[in-house]
Amino acid sequence: MKKVIFIAALMLVSLLLALLGYSYLPLPLHTKVMDLTLIPIGYSDEELPTDLPAFLYDQKMILTLNVPAQVWLGDQYVITLAIKPVETKSAVGNSNSIISSYHANIEARLDLEGGIVTPGKTILEPIHAGQSVQYQWQVRADGKRDINGKLWIYLNILQYTSTSSWRLPRFALPLQIAVKDIIGLPVGVFRMLVIFTILVVTIVVGLYFYLGRKIAATS
Repeated sequence: MKKVIFIAALMLVSLLLALLGYSYLPLPLHTKVMDLTLIPIGYSDEELPTDLPAFLYDQKMILTLNVPAQVWLGDQYVITLAIKPVETKSAVGNSNSIISSYHANIEARLDLEGGIVTPGKTILEPIHAGQSVQYQWQVRADGKRDINGKLWIYLNILQYTSTSSWRLPRFALPLQIAVKDIIGLPVGVFRMLVIFTILVVTIVVGLYFYLGRKIAATS
């Protein structure tokens, strides 16, 4: 009888440990790499100034987005975006005018349905010739439905000497993140239940064998 109880308890604890380990396995990550030019040559906006910095036109950029393909319900995950220059030329515009006349920034906005985004949906980072910019968000599912939305990228140009500004939409990238749960529970709750069950089983089986030996010793 004791051997059967020990084997059953050992199998149950082993199963629970396997499930606990499964909940900590890294989930797949999607990496998307795209080419980006801040202002494409031939961009049809007659209102743009003619003396913008050259790099806004001809500096080729590489955009790298890392987004989880799946998330556990209740856990928080990181989405990162990096925009790095490939090369810098000086063929168009005035490369020094940004210093005295203009300020440019790249706006990244993460619009997600079914997800809670922190620190905020929109992050703006200043951009200069040859400079890289980095963005990071924390995202957590707000329910069992999948997370869907878009990443929007804008180039904002502001003129120091006036109130003039320009906002150029560059692209919108659709995103989808699958939300996983275990028996319908957030993964944090499931982990606590598993750990609690392992402790209870260990204590109960240990007491059973301890009391059994004590009773056998006194009889």
